Amino acid sequence: PPIAIIRSLIDARATIRAFNPEGGVEMARRAISGIEYAEDTYNAAAEMDCLVLKTESNAFRFSDLSRLKSVMEKPIMVDLGNVYRRA
Repeated sequence: PPIAIIRSLIDARATIRAFNPEGGVEMARRAISGIEYAEDTYNAAAEMDCLVLKTESNAFRFSDLSRLKSVMEKPIMVDLGNVYRRA
């Protein structure tokens, strides 16, 4: 599902910067091109309009949401992994 989501976003001309806390970057690079890769959550979100989470990783559960919001251009988060409560 993450690759299909990324391809759909690329088709819509979105700029993609991906981060996978569980690794798998090399597999992703082979499967899809035209995206950047970040070394952490904050770099992935920096100056972006939207952050899409498609993971249940604990790496995101402990993110500093205030810091995350401050690095984003528009602080919009789509949580497809149900990491956070709506509030």
